Amino acid sequence: MVILTIYPDNNADVPFQKTVEYFEPTLESAIQIGQKARNYYAIYDISNGRTIDRTEINSNEEDEWYYDEEELLWKKYRCEDSLEWM
Repeated sequence: MVILTIYPDNNADVPFQKTVEYFEPTLESAIQIGQKARNYYAIYDISNGRTIDRTEINSNEEDEWYYDEEELLWKKYRCEDSLEWM
């Protein structure tokens, strides 16, 4: 069982705001409801004591950046760059 908390104004840092809590049987059903709500939400998994929020679920793995000292620019690593050492 998981507890889904939906915050009304997309900001979980505001104290004393009214939240809506749902008790859902599975994590997947809680994620579906949270995504449909389009507000900030957090899911507390009772079985393992872990909290998952909207930003963690919707985050994308972004390319890593590095600073090129010669050109004085920030650049993204390319796939070919990571294979140079092999």
